[in-house]
Amino acid sequence: MFKIKLLFVALLIPVALSGCGPATLSVQPLSSPKPIPTQQQIPSFTGMWTVDMQLSGGIAGLSRSIQIASDGAVIAKDDRNGKMTTRQLTSDELAQFKALVNSASLKPVSGGPDACADCFIYSVKITSDSGNFSAQLNDVNLPDSGMSPVVKYLMDLLSQMLASG
Repeated sequence: MFKIKLLFVALLIPVALSGCGPATLSVQPLSSPKPIPTQQQIPSFTGMWTVDMQLSGGIAGLSRSIQIASDGAVIAKDDRNGKMTTRQLTSDELAQFKALVNSASLKPVSGGPDACADCFIYSVKITSDSGNFSAQLNDVNLPDSGMSPVVKYLMDLLSQMLASG
C-alpha cells in the first residue's frame, strides 16, 4: 500500500508542476521618489478657514475624512460604511489645534504615494482667507515632512469620533 501511495505522489508532482510553466522572475524597477520641491509655509488662520484631511489606502482600503472649521465644528466621515459624526471643539481645543498647525511647515521629502503600495495616504488641505495649502503624504515620508503632529492630531480625533459616534 505504501509503495502505491509513493508511486502516486511521484507521478503527481511532475504533472502538477508541468502546468506551472517555466519559472521566471520578473523584476519591476521601483519608481523614483517624488520629492516635494521646497518648504511650504502654511497660511495663517485669518477670517474663515477649514482644514481637511482625507485618509485613504492601507491593506483594508480605508477612505475616511475629517474637517475642522474656524468655528470649531468638526465633521468625521467613513466613506466605506457611510458613517458620519460631528462635534464641536472647545475654545481650548481649537486654540491648541491652531497653534499646532501654525507651528508646522511642509519640508521637502521623498517617497511619493507610489513608493509604498500598502501605505496610508494623508491628503491635507488648508483653505483660509490668507491663502491655500495642500500636501499629500504617506507613511514613508510623513515622519520627515514637518506635518506629522498635525496629521497625528487629526488621525486621533478622527479615530475617536468614528469609534464613539
